Amino acid sequence: MSDILSIGASGVRAYQTALGVVGENIANAGTAGYVRRDVVLKEAAAGKPGFLTEIDRTILGGVSATGVSRAWDQFRAAEVRRGSADAAGTETAIPFLQRIETSLDKGGITTALTGFFNSATALAADPTGAGPRAAMLEAAAGAASAFRSTAEGLGQVAGDVSLAATTTAGEFSRLAKGLAELNAGIVRARPGSNGQAQLLDQRDALLDQMAQIAKIDVTIADTGAATVAMGGPGGPTLVDSKGAGSVTIDIAADGRMSFFLHRDGQRETVAIGSGALAGLAEASVRTAQARSEVDRVATAFADGVNAVQAAGIDQDGAVGTDLFDATGGAAGLAMLATSGRAIAAAGPFTVASGATNRGSGVLSAAVDPNAGTPAAPPVRLAVDGSDLVARDPVTDVEIARTTLVAGAPTTIAGMTVTLAGSPQDGDSFTVRATGAASRDNSNLAGLATLRTADGPERSFAALVTGNASQLAAKRTIAEAQVAIRDGAVSARDAISGVNLDTEAVELLRFQQAYSASSRVIQVAREMFDSILQATR
Repeated sequence: MSDILSIGASGVRAYQTALGVVGENIANAGTAGYVRRDVVLKEAAAGKPGFLTEIDRTILGGVSATGVSRAWDQFRAAEVRRGSADAAGTETAIPFLQRIETSLDKGGITTALTGFFNSATALAADPTGAGPRAAMLEAAAGAASAFRSTAEGLGQVAGDVSLAATTTAGEFSRLAKGLAELNAGIVRARPGSNGQAQLLDQRDALLDQMAQIAKIDVTIADTGAATVAMGGPGGPTLVDSKGAGSVTIDIAADGRMSFFLHRDGQRETVAIGSGALAGLAEASVRTAQARSEVDRVATAFADGVNAVQAAGIDQDGAVGTDLFDATGGAAGLAMLATSGRAIAAAGPFTVASGATNRGSGVLSAAVDPNAGTPAAPPVRLAVDGSDLVARDPVTDVEIARTTLVAGAPTTIAGMTVTLAGSPQDGDSFTVRATGAASRDNSNLAGLATLRTADGPERSFAALVTGNASQLAAKRTIAEAQVAIRDGAVSARDAISGVNLDTEAVELLRFQQAYSASSRVIQVAREMFDSILQATR
């Protein structure tokens, strides 16, 4: 009779625990990181008779709730960590690539460069006009300002990437320390207890957070404690039963990030592989490349304009001086000229055709950059058969002679001259130094050569297009990686997540079992009452 009573009592206790577990699942259905739990029911060990004179028989022991188990699959959890690391890396890089694109667009370099070259074209139509010269000087200042603004924007992006990387590395180290402390608690917890299950939930949540920051390889011991290696299997150990290390970063001038693991007084270079830190490392390199290219374009633009200036004559009749100082790169690009008169629109020489020329030859002259002795105009150049002869226009003394190649540049008397058209034998041209207030605009043609395929405008356009292509590719990759991550999460949650429909069924099943066990106790009591009444 006591067997029935003890069996019923064990059932009441066991199913009361089971109902508590189901209630815990239902209450935490929306709790992030909660892993569904199941009660572990086991048949209670059978007892033996208490008296030697009794017949040897097995006494039924009922049921007992020995603990709770977590619906957890380590392989699906590892897939979630891998998917999260890949997606986090790309998603972290995208905002910074967007900011690079914004800086390149917002700085206005494209518009400023186009405006500068257009102002030179307008000056060529009126080379002595004060208005066109002032407009070109203003456009030059606008170009310098655009480069500085763009460099400043990219500098802010680089600073923010550096700060984010340092902060994220610190957070990763904090999580590693927290995991080491949690490992110690897991080892001390009673196996199968709800307290241990809560610690294991916290362990998995920490591992998920760490995986979003850097690629990790996780090994779970029989006790439930986690060992974490960085960069994948075989990588240096970040967390184990002995404690945890920390991660720091170093950023080179070219934007490359190096990562170091500090532990037990040692520093070791580690590979990040994926995660937010990998995304920040990529963003750092992309930003540094953009800054370097903007500096290169700014320097090429300034040097090109200054070279054109040096080849011409300003409005005061002096050799042109530099318009820009690009020694500080794009961030330090500065205007040197303060007056539109400093713009060297005129060529260094003015050419006059001889009054008795019979041909249609047109001669242009420039300073020969390789000449040991600079030109000393005035000089008269005459066609003498197949030669071009340079003579003193006053004494008619021959200064130099060279073979004439019609339409091709020829060096003579410290000048580089080109005789186009159809000159005739005996035709002559007088070359004089350009004076002040000249209406000549030939030197401005040199600016047109800066608009070639490798010029500043097209180089900067290529930079903008390249960054836009990288950003578009990242977004496409991110969509695929997010889909993979979400699929892994769904597969994990199909096992570990709480399904309210399932819990409702379990609630009903355990409630019926609890009621039935209570009924067993009631039957046992009724039987006792009947026996007692029969013995009276």
